[in-house]
Amino acid sequence: MLRRVIPLIFLFFPTITFSYNIKYLEGFYNLYVENFYQYPQDVNRNIFYLKACLGVPFSNPLYALAKIENTTEWEKYRYLMYTHINLKLVDSYLQLAKGLDKQTAYFYNAPWKEYNIKSLNEAEKYYLEAKKYWVDAVEWSKRASDEKFMFLYIEEIITFEDESTMIQSGELDYNKIIDKHLTRLNKVRNEFENMDENTY
Repeated sequence: MLRRVIPLIFLFFPTITFSYNIKYLEGFYNLYVENFYQYPQDVNRNIFYLKACLGVPFSNPLYALAKIENTTEWEKYRYLMYTHINLKLVDSYLQLAKGLDKQTAYFYNAPWKEYNIKSLNEAEKYYLEAKKYWVDAVEWSKRASDEKFMFLYIEEIITFEDESTMIQSGELDYNKIIDKHLTRLNKVRNEFENMDENTY
């Protein structure tokens, strides 16, 4: 009896699954989620999607995140998107680094010296990774700031335009921020390395 019931269940309640391959930048970008509280798994997921954006083509301008009416707008749109995505990667790696960075080498942390040094080494890797994407963001921002785009603003992504403007004016300089973090990190790491049995 049971053998007859199971096929009938599948007949009346077929399992329908919808899936599709994401092929274009906009599709991967739409999977990026910015939460108020960012846990490492969320940040890593976002990094995966953002990196995927940089490895796939843009969709047809009809499906862009903004209204595109000519080739000049299309060109600037792509430069601004790349600028923005690289900035989000910088932010994401800084978030990962923040979770591992030790701001101060407290003497009472001496028993966990090796753990703290390892954590600082991992944070340093994330800071250096963030620097790479900052270089790319600056490069794409330069292209988006070309004279031919002087009076061209794409309303739907005006915040991306603002980011690019801040980069070009020097108001936003992640290189300086990251260098400050690395300088402090090296100081804290040296303090941990110099701890011995007499420290605590």
